[in-house]
Amino acid sequence: ILVAGEEQAVEQFVHRLYVLPGCRIDSLEQSEYLEAIADKFFIADSAKANEMQRFLPEDLPTCARCVAEMKDPKKRRYRYPFISCTACGPRYSIQCSVPYDRDSITMEVFEMCDACKKEYTQKGNIRRHAQTISCKDCGPRLAFIEKRNTEKEITDSKTHTWERVLELTIDALKNGRVGAVKDIGGFHLVCSPFLEEPVARLRNFKNREKKPFAVMFPSLDSIREYCFVTEKEQELLESDARPIVLLQKKKDFVKGVCGDSLRIGAMLPCNPLQILLTEALGPLVMTSGNKGGEPIAIADTKMEPYVETSEIDFMLTHNREILTPLDDSIYQVVLLTDADGVKREHVQVIRRARGLVPKPIQLPARLPEETYAAGGDLKAVFALGKNQYAYLSQYFGDLEDMRCAESREKAKERMERLFCITPLRTVGDMHPAYVSAKDTQRKIQHHHAHAASVIAEHGLDGRVLAVVCDGTGYGTDKTIWGSEVLLCHKSEMTRVASFESVKLLGGDAAAKDA
Repeated sequence: ILVAGEEQAVEQFVHRLYVLPGCRIDSLEQSEYLEAIADKFFIADSAKANEMQRFLPEDLPTCARCVAEMKDPKKRRYRYPFISCTACGPRYSIQCSVPYDRDSITMEVFEMCDACKKEYTQKGNIRRHAQTISCKDCGPRLAFIEKRNTEKEITDSKTHTWERVLELTIDALKNGRVGAVKDIGGFHLVCSPFLEEPVARLRNFKNREKKPFAVMFPSLDSIREYCFVTEKEQELLESDARPIVLLQKKKDFVKGVCGDSLRIGAMLPCNPLQILLTEALGPLVMTSGNKGGEPIAIADTKMEPYVETSEIDFMLTHNREILTPLDDSIYQVVLLTDADGVKREHVQVIRRARGLVPKPIQLPARLPEETYAAGGDLKAVFALGKNQYAYLSQYFGDLEDMRCAESREKAKERMERLFCITPLRTVGDMHPAYVSAKDTQRKIQHHHAHAASVIAEHGLDGRVLAVVCDGTGYGTDKTIWGSEVLLCHKSEMTRVASFESVKLLGGDAAAKDA
């Protein structure tokens, strides 16, 4: 960026870069540019190029300005469920190719009306060059679909506005129905947390006996009614990822929502549709749109069979195509005692997904060559590495389900293309039966990988003694290892202590089902 101006003005410009929504700055170098600069600001046309490093935009929550506009009856996007601007809206989940332009995202099929075209090119407008710009006249459409025997399919059109579609959805949820709602990263399964019957049916559909459901709240104040919230937890709840944050419970919903858990997985709305629903209904059970063990559904054709044959009563969907399935990210804050004996809050990322993917992690050292790290078969995530950055994929679930494995393989091909990465080095788990490690060149012992990740995260150097208290993993001696003490030095590892081995009938099945 070439900037001309008084010193104070230039400093203010640089400062404002750091507070732009979704902006990430790893380093900043400033130097004087002595050649003359034309007194004209312009946005250069995108050019296709093989950059040294690519950084793609993650999906962003609806910004305060768009929320205010959506609530203003005088504005033309009043209560419009797809409102967005340059500071908010879907990004990576709808990106077909690089660069991020209107013709390279799934919004390309929606031709801008004259009013949107004017805003798109108008200087000073918050939607100037906003690639997701749309309105009720030219944007995506909502549809409400119930089981066929009810003969009700209402689509937002000239006959029915999206308000009618929303009205049907709100009435259904108030009356104890279970719905599949499509938003930025795929479908959510939704029901009232105040009614036992729909919660029980949702548990049955998800094959989830005890694991708590996440709850979406309309506001921070409504979260405080049910949960204790620290400053750090508030910061996470309101962050760009709009993640699920595991909070200490004050009071409960019906027992089936959180079960015996002392925490509630709470989150705030991240898109206009969720804002409209929660403001009308209050807290809602909001869990990923998939049957237990399957990948999250992103297409109507995947969800429709469940609406026809299972506990799902209706589908609220839209015709903006999703390319990358993204679950909600999950955080928790824990109190840990530091080396100086003082208890401090520490943030733990439980699941890295919407709002965080595809934001890369900066590594402590530069990779010698482009790398693919396969991850594991359970709670599967892989990474692509280039130079000093690791790009983690979204969460895929367990790869024992063939559909999850297929979804993962498609995501790998897509990320390699989008980030222009061709791995020359591939790394996987040592377990001979792992789907994730198939065709990888180098095999790493499971617990060594855990130790190495902590060493990298904290920038440790030299010889490190690692105590790894984890589940089972295939060992270098071809037995199943459990908790280990490992002496690690760079890429080498020696097992110096462990529990005594015992015979275990059933192998992996015994470890999983015991």
